[in-house]
Amino acid sequence: MKTLSNTEIYNYILRYYEKDLNKNLKLVSILNFMQDVAAMHAEANGFGASFIFSKNLAWFVLKYKLNILENINDLDEIEIKTESRGIARLFAYRDFYFYNKGKLFARAASQWALVDFYSKKIVKPQEALSLPDYQKREDDLEFEKIPPIEKPAFTKEFRIRFDDIDINKHVNNANYPAWALECLPFDFRNSHSPKSVDIYYKKDIDTEGKVLSEAYFDKDTLTTIHSIKNASTLEELCTMKIEWDLI
Repeated sequence: MKTLSNTEIYNYILRYYEKDLNKNLKLVSILNFMQDVAAMHAEANGFGASFIFSKNLAWFVLKYKLNILENINDLDEIEIKTESRGIARLFAYRDFYFYNKGKLFARAASQWALVDFYSKKIVKPQEALSLPDYQKREDDLEFEKIPPIEKPAFTKEFRIRFDDIDINKHVNNANYPAWALECLPFDFRNSHSPKSVDIYYKKDIDTEGKVLSEAYFDKDTLTTIHSIKNASTLEELCTMKIEWDLI
């Protein structure tokens, strides 16, 4: 049994397709970067895909909390530090810090579960990893409770594409926020940028299914609440809360 190194830093040169039409770093790009560095950090320490797949296990992210602290416009290169925070009960925790030219511009917290491929049941991470207990800090980001949507202002339906599916044979977690944002009006997206994002993943969906994206908008607080559902059963798959800034 091997102990993960605590932190690692990864460098990225940003591509044009990782930015939106206003040259802001896309939320989907940020989520993909977090998934990428988490996977590389685990693999480098012997507990990445090659290890867990051999045990018929997979890591699934359950929650993200992202705070964008500074301008994310027209960035060329970024550094991402990831930190394994240890285990509390059935869950593992990981933090992320985003830097541009040495200045912190965003940070995120995440919660993960180790799941058996066949039974879909959560496996105790302690059975596969030697990680310390999670120790809370005063400056930790808090996962916020996301309220239900009583009356959506915007809706859109999507069919799952083959390219939405990752090597875990389920929809990649970055696609859910992409679907959530897609139902918002173009003019709103073009004039606003997220400053705080909470994401709670609940259920998988069959790879040949359809999803329903719903959103509620609070004009007073510039906050949107999102719900991604199985379009056939209306079972909720993912919820999001986003606080926005004017560009």
